[in-house]
Amino acid sequence: MLRSRLNGVSPKEVTQEMINQLLAAEPSSRIRANLVTVVQTLLELQNAGDEDLSRLLPRTLLEPPWPQQTTVLAKAEEPADEWADLLAAVKNAGLSKNDVHAIGSVRSQAQRSQASVSPRDLTKDWACDRLAVIKSSSTRMRFRRGIICLNEIRKINKQLGNLPKQPIGPLPDGRRRGNIALPQARIKELNAHFEFRGLSPNARRSISTAVTSIFCQTRKKDIFEKTLSQIPFDCVILDIERSDQELPKNWARTRAAGLQLHSELTFVWTALWKKLQLIVVNAGVSVKENPIPAIATAAISADLSPYDIDREWAWQQEASLRPDLQITWSTNVDRFDALRKLPEIMTSGLLPSKPVGPMPRRGFRARHGKYPLPRSLEELLETVDGTEGLSRKQLNETAHFIWKSAREIGLYSRGDEPAAVEVFNAVTLAEIFNRTPHRLGKKELAEHERRAAALEVNAGNNQNINPVLDQVCFQELEGWADRRHSQECLNRRIECRTLHAQKEAPIPIGDLPRSQESIFETYRPQGSKCW
Repeated sequence: MLRSRLNGVSPKEVTQEMINQLLAAEPSSRIRANLVTVVQTLLELQNAGDEDLSRLLPRTLLEPPWPQQTTVLAKAEEPADEWADLLAAVKNAGLSKNDVHAIGSVRSQAQRSQASVSPRDLTKDWACDRLAVIKSSSTRMRFRRGIICLNEIRKINKQLGNLPKQPIGPLPDGRRRGNIALPQARIKELNAHFEFRGLSPNARRSISTAVTSIFCQTRKKDIFEKTLSQIPFDCVILDIERSDQELPKNWARTRAAGLQLHSELTFVWTALWKKLQLIVVNAGVSVKENPIPAIATAAISADLSPYDIDREWAWQQEASLRPDLQITWSTNVDRFDALRKLPEIMTSGLLPSKPVGPMPRRGFRARHGKYPLPRSLEELLETVDGTEGLSRKQLNETAHFIWKSAREIGLYSRGDEPAAVEVFNAVTLAEIFNRTPHRLGKKELAEHERRAAALEVNAGNNQNINPVLDQVCFQELEGWADRRHSQECLNRRIECRTLHAQKEAPIPIGDLPRSQESIFETYRPQGSKCW
């Protein structure tokens, strides 16, 4: 190390001056200590008295390099601590431990000021300035409490000499956080909303806490002078998030509760739906089991009253939702129908005359399902799984295709509940397949015809109707020359089915009324004397 520092100077050419310059110029205390150790080693070798070594060592005897002595000045006596005297006095006065700590917080802020402030020099302006720069909410609350304690001590013991010259008074409430109470008018409106929704005590407490937190966080507190429904909670929340202030740890929950309350307050209830909601809440139905808000949201947007909604509307509403929301909607429809079991709700006259549900089970919604099937068709589909090698899903698809086509060509209208045998018979099916403007290919259409034939057989068996009435097949009906009478033919055939449902033999043409003979004669199979 010494050789590298002296740039290759031989040991016997080293002088005391070189070593002193090295030690003075070295900034690192660690390297300087190592150099001192090297010099001490050279001294020990010089003092050894070996003639061979003395030829290689420095010619002059080196002096031991002692560390420089630092002069330490005596510590000046500190002036008397007025804050310590004040704290000792308040302890003797019997203040609680928390109050003493609060006054200690004021002392800490006074000592951190640019110019240390004594207790007697405290002013309201200084306290407001210090409060504005404190970032921690707990420190800010403790500082406020300390100022309040100083004001209280002044009232109790005016003889204490270290108190501020003038009362500081209450500090302005400029907090962004803290438990600031809502205006009483807003609290009453919140309670009225809770009663209308029928919320549980836990839910009420959670929403009240969220609204209070939003009120404390926002800088625009004057906006809460408006009515609760006029407060734009979404804009207030966005303004809070855009500010540079630190948000509470549970802000995500507060934000969700505020936005949910905003959506509830901005929703405009009609008189009938509001009346039904109040009846359901007064009947003791819990919020979890109450379907009115969910059903009313969709119904009011469609301008429907409670007694106007029907199965088709609910079915089409469910079809427009995502799969996960379809489950929720189906559950709410089931709960809506369950309200019919409560006498006080059923006697109100606000519920539909018929049940709205149930909605299709998961996995059973058909691709062609535009309208809900009549209940008789649904009952039929419950019994035909595996018929002629066809699954229930395939038969369900065809049933919806047939029913949609029958609705579109005007055979049936909204609310009709025909029997399965009225829909799945040769004449009706031929009418549907011939009059409906299909966009399907020949192969798909033929497959629907095959499935429809299977449903026709099952429909006839389930209704105990003579299957000979349905001997007319699709191929024979495809050649109809005049289809203007097809609807009339269909109606007459259904009447004929009903009149002769219990007969085991085919119906002779002579047994038909004269008006029906003229219609059926045109479409009777060649060579046949009966239907």
